[in-house]
Amino acid sequence: MMNNNDLNNEVKKTHNIKEYRKLWYAANKEKRMEYNQTKMNCDICNCIFAKGSYYVHIKSRKHLENQEKNNNKIIKDESSEENIEEKINNRISDNERLEEYKIKAIEYEKIIQSMLKIQQLSKNK
Repeated sequence: MMNNNDLNNEVKKTHNIKEYRKLWYAANKEKRMEYNQTKMNCDICNCIFAKGSYYVHIKSRKHLENQEKNNNKIIKDESSEENIEEKINNRISDNERLEEYKIKAIEYEKIIQSMLKIQQLSKNK
C-alpha cells in the first residue's frame, strides 16, 4: 500500500489526472472496502445495512413504507393544540426578532451615511 508521500511523488512524475486517480484508487482500495462494508443501523426501519449500500437501502420498499408510516405519525402529533400554540409563540418571537434586526439595520444605515458625508467633506477640503 502506498502512503501519501509516495502517491504525491508518483503524481508529480506523471502530471496526469487519470493516472493519479488510478494510483489513488489502488493505494486506498483496502480503506474504501473497509468503509463500504461498515455496518449501519437505520433509525426508520430498524434494520442493518452496509454503508456502501446506503442509497440502495434508502430507495428500498421497506424503508419507504416505514418512512411513510413515521411521517403520518408526525403529522398526527403536530396537529395537537399544544404544538399549534408553540408554533404561534415561536412565530411571534421570530417577528419580534425581525423588528429588532430592522431597527439595527436602520441605525447602521444612518451611521454609514454619516461616515460617507464625513468622507465627502474631508475630500472637498
